[in-house]
Amino acid sequence: MAHLIQSALACLCSPSSALRGGRDGWMGWVVAAVLAAAAVVVRVLFQPVLGTDVYFMTAFPAVIVATLYAGIGPGVFCCLLCIIGLYSTVKLPGTDGQWYDIHIAAPVMAALATALLMVVICARYRRSRESLMIARQRERGFDSRLRTMKSDLKTTSAQVEAMLSVVPVPILIAMDANAKFVTGNQAMYEMLELDQGCNLSPAAVPVQRAALRFHRDGVEIPAGALPLQLALSGQSVRGATMDIVFTDGRVKRLRGDAQPLWNAQGRVCGAVAAFVDLGDRGTEVVAAPPMA
Repeated sequence: MAHLIQSALACLCSPSSALRGGRDGWMGWVVAAVLAAAAVVVRVLFQPVLGTDVYFMTAFPAVIVATLYAGIGPGVFCCLLCIIGLYSTVKLPGTDGQWYDIHIAAPVMAALATALLMVVICARYRRSRESLMIARQRERGFDSRLRTMKSDLKTTSAQVEAMLSVVPVPILIAMDANAKFVTGNQAMYEMLELDQGCNLSPAAVPVQRAALRFHRDGVEIPAGALPLQLALSGQSVRGATMDIVFTDGRVKRLRGDAQPLWNAQGRVCGAVAAFVDLGDRGTEVVAAPPMA
């Protein structure tokens, strides 16, 4: 009950639409007046049927509808109009028609208290419903913006992919900080002589990828020392040279740069590397491992 009273005071003290009449301002007050008049007319017309047991029977629905439609201000206004109108038109038997008569004052006060409680409850429900509608509208707006962002991202990704596919420079892109998936453009796959779309991550180790070795000065480079992996550790790599050794012994020399990619939190979320093909270096003669 205390919470309902606080809600009522908050509504009455705030200059919101609930107090001014939520539906186009003055229209809420007009609707409240019309509902009060209808309640009085119906009560007078059905007086022989309804009797005087429930004096304000028709007022309560009018107050509820007015509050739900227009807010707490018009609801209280409708409540007062109903009480005044019913008292003025429907006389209780055995009374002199005066406000101070206990037979009239008691039901009037009880009806007023009940109607005001209904106003508070309905106003609270109305505000909750409006808040829910606003939240749903914001959610729909967020969903719309999210769909637009996804569409724009998809378009941008397609544009970048198309651009990379025609760039004659071999490019590697690590899609995550652990290089679980590494892809490249068409020039990179052609240079490595691998199928388009193959995962180029050292962690993947497909059959085709395992056939490649990377050397520098005749010594195989560990996977963690490759330019892209160095960039994933946060380093910027410039002018790194290395040799690709194919299974048939052919050697191709590269020079490349690599740069880490950072997210909004300042953490490495991927890396990109670009290489220049320096041409074939002939074939490499690999000594047989010593006999045990």
